Amino acid sequence: MSFFRTHLVDVLRHDYVSFKGRVRRRDFWRFMLATAVVSLVLSAFQLVVREGTLLARIVEGVDLLVATAFLVPTLGMGARRLHDAGLSGWWQLLLAPLLLFVPWSAVTDPGVTVVWGPWWIVTAVLGWAGLLVLLMVDSVPHVNRWGASPKGAVPGDGTVNA
Repeated sequence: MSFFRTHLVDVLRHDYVSFKGRVRRRDFWRFMLATAVVSLVLSAFQLVVREGTLLARIVEGVDLLVATAFLVPTLGMGARRLHDAGLSGWWQLLLAPLLLFVPWSAVTDPGVTVVWGPWWIVTAVLGWAGLLVLLMVDSVPHVNRWGASPKGAVPGDGTVNA
């Protein structure tokens, strides 16, 4: 339980909407693992519950609330992780092509069929792959415009290791 407290609850409690500063790769990926485990548990519970029952609707609602609650902290952690690598948090927009997969016209008019070309899929895959690579880049060891390195002080950069 301390893993979830350290890497999920504390982030949600203290850094819920923080897009400033830096976060280490280790902390970012542990946060992502914790959110993935919570999502997988809720998804597994949805598979177990019989469809169409009140309990199934409650579980779906809780799953939607949890996914919505994780959205802003996940974007904040992603921005801080990119800051640690010396990049702008706006690089997360590489995921923007995925939003185009949602057939908004089919939502508003069910009779409309939306056909997505293969280039949308290629764009989305390249966006995910590019962002994954950027999130895995090592920290910039010195102070950058987003603050001091969370790994600790580097001799001669003017920071003090706390």
